[in-house]
Amino acid sequence: QARIGGWYSNMANPSQRDVHWFTHAITPEHEPWAFPNPKNHIASLELYATILLLQYITATSTHATVEIPMITDNKGNTYNALNYKSKSWPHAGILMELALTTYYRRVHPNLKHVHRELNTWADQLTHANTAKFEQDRQFTVSTTDFYILHQLQKSKKGS
Repeated sequence: QARIGGWYSNMANPSQRDVHWFTHAITPEHEPWAFPNPKNHIASLELYATILLLQYITATSTHATVEIPMITDNKGNTYNALNYKSKSWPHAGILMELALTTYYRRVHPNLKHVHRELNTWADQLTHANTAKFEQDRQFTVSTTDFYILHQLQKSKKGS
C-alpha cells in the first residue's frame, strides 16, 4: 500500500505539533495512474502530494498572484516543476495539472529542494506515523478537484 503526506505552517520555525498536515492512502479508485505498482511511480506520487497540498492551501485564496514557498526532498521534482518538463506518464499529467492550478488560482509554487534528512516529517506521514502531529490540525485533501488530471487518465486508458 502506498501513502503520501505533507504539511504546512505559516510560522518561521514550527514544531511538529504546530503544523497542519495530511496523509492519504493511494487507491486504484482515486489514483488509477499509480497502479498496478505504486512503487514504480514514487516521484510522481511525491509531486502529486505537492499539488494536493498546493490546492488545499490555495482553495480559498483571493489574493492577486501569490508565491507559495514549498520544499521537497526530490531534486528531480524540483527541476521538473520549475520547468514544467517531463517525458513520462503520469509525471507529465501531474505537471499539466500543476500548471493549470497555478494559472487558475493565481499562485506560484516556489519549490525548493532539501535533503531527505531535513524532510523527515513528510516521510513520517507517508508511513501513517502521526504520533507527534496534533490530531486537530489534520486536514483532508480533495482527490477530485482537478482541472485535467482525471480526463488525462481516461484518455490514457483508451490508448
